[in-house]
Amino acid sequence: MNRRLLVTALLVVASPLSSQPPTKSLPQRLADDFVTLFGSHSGYRINHAKDIVVTGTFTPSPGAAALSRAVHFTAVTPVIVRYSDGTGLPMIPDNNPNASPHGIAIRFTLPSGAYTDIVALAHNGFVVGTGEDFADFLEAAAATKPTSPHPTPIEAFLHGHPHALTFVTDPEPNPVSFADLTWINRRRGLRRTTDD
Repeated sequence: MNRRLLVTALLVVASPLSSQPPTKSLPQRLADDFVTLFGSHSGYRINHAKDIVVTGTFTPSPGAAALSRAVHFTAVTPVIVRYSDGTGLPMIPDNNPNASPHGIAIRFTLPSGAYTDIVALAHNGFVVGTGEDFADFLEAAAATKPTSPHPTPIEAFLHGHPHALTFVTDPEPNPVSFADLTWINRRRGLRRTTDD
């Protein structure tokens, strides 16, 4: 092998193909965004950090089995329920307007180890429709400072995302109790009709 070819081959192997830093995965990007916004709180989740977990049973109404073949519509089913406040702040008061949206997650524990999860917010919809847009939203919020010139990064983001603007300007009422909230589990594009 000629010396010039050997040196060229070694340079190609030894040097990176791009001088750009590697792109973060979407999950890592979101995790980093939450830590940037709310800090790191050891032992707590990075979002919906404040919570309470309860256990109980779900008892279907007598006519439920006629509506669905789902196991939990035919028998009493144990459940685990997690109520949470939005944000990554584990000590935020439940009635703080910044604790929204409030969340609920319900796990129906079915026979033979199977389960069904329901995850919902006490808000009509979600701020954006994709994970990438959610990361952009979080990054715009983190980049906005009291001294940011107008339009601030978050104002620019909301201007380009009218659904997100509606989400942040239509706040959920502060609950007297989590039992007083309306929980919404919506999937974009899916609708149940009487013909289903």
